[in-house]
Amino acid sequence: VYKSVFYFKRGIFRLKDGTYDAKARGMAGFVKAKLTIKDQKIAAVDLDLSTETPQYGQKAEKNQKMKF
Repeated sequence: VYKSVFYFKRGIFRLKDGTYDAKARGMAGFVKAKLTIKDQKIAAVDLDLSTETPQYGQKAEKNQKMKF
């Protein structure tokens, strides 16, 4: 089942409140992402890069947590 993050209202794309999960194949395994939308704004982004190589994917995960 596909759940869309966007909806169209009066000619403008808007974000739907909710939590959205996705995964994609990375270099060493699957990369999982969780996006939380609240009040039509991005409230949280969580990445699970634990299956990725420490010097690349896992390092990016730490940087993402610090920036968001």
